[in-house]
Amino acid sequence: MKAPQEDYATTKNWTRSNNWSQRSIRQGCCVWNYVVIGDNTKIGDGTCIGSFCDIGKNVTIGKNCNIQAHVTISNECVLGNNVFIAPNSSLLNDNTQKQLYDLSCSEG
Repeated sequence: MKAPQEDYATTKNWTRSNNWSQRSIRQGCCVWNYVVIGDNTKIGDGTCIGSFCDIGKNVTIGKNCNIQAHVTISNECVLGNNVFIAPNSSLLNDNTQKQLYDLSCSEG
């Protein structure tokens, strides 16, 4: 399967859908087998993604990153340039609004 634009990387089994316009995978990237990449995800030049990774929606990955096998990156995470992520890691982005609860015990 090839991306429709010549300056994009090519690979197999890499998306949840075939809507290429919703992903940006730049020149020189390597994406191994069985990688899932969500919509609106941007991957910088020279980044390599190992097998069996799951990258969520609206993720930005910088240039020259090395993401090893079996990594999960949740929605809306942002990685800078030259980042290394070890195998079997999970990156979570809990950007939901927190609520504080009073859990103190009262006598009465």
